[in-house]
Amino acid sequence: MAKIYAIDDEPSIRRLIKMIMEKENHEVITFATAEEGLKAIEKETPNLLFVDLGLPEMSGLELIKIIEERLYSFPIVVVSEITIAEAIIEAFKHGICDFITKPFTPTELIESFEKCYISTDTLLKRKKEVISLIESGKTLHASKLVSRLFANFPNSPVPHYLFALLASSWNKELARRHLNAAIALDPEYSEAKELLNKIDTGDEN
Repeated sequence: MAKIYAIDDEPSIRRLIKMIMEKENHEVITFATAEEGLKAIEKETPNLLFVDLGLPEMSGLELIKIIEERLYSFPIVVVSEITIAEAIIEAFKHGICDFITKPFTPTELIESFEKCYISTDTLLKRKKEVISLIESGKTLHASKLVSRLFANFPNSPVPHYLFALLASSWNKELARRHLNAAIALDPEYSEAKELLNKIDTGDEN
């Protein structure tokens, strides 16, 4: 479970972010102003911050610059209806991880979180989901999830293992390559070793 701060002057946006991320079993604390959010950050840093750019008094960009100057290390995701290229570029220059445009979907918010906050819990949750999809024959959906895992967890052996699970029924050589990649990333990855042995001995069932 991650501790998430969300700063937005629109109550409906604060409620929406809180609802979406609490359904994902994260703790969410919301603030209406950058000043309130900064006070909370000074007391305890979050695992991730969602912040609007168009805030009253201190802007979201000003807050982002302060966070950068003070060398805080948590990821920042901007959630804003401001789409001016210069503002977006400036925010990325000062260290934000991602930019979501309002209005946003729950999927966009969750995917941005997973992209920016790489957690073991998130990876294990997605792994179970992919295996369940494969077992129920929903391989196209499983394939799309695995593609996102490669993007979000590039240094993890898990996406390679899951892709090998998918590929083992139609391209054993491709499955072997991904299993070898998984083992190269984690020499102790027993699931990958077991599946590789099953493919080599022709005993995948």
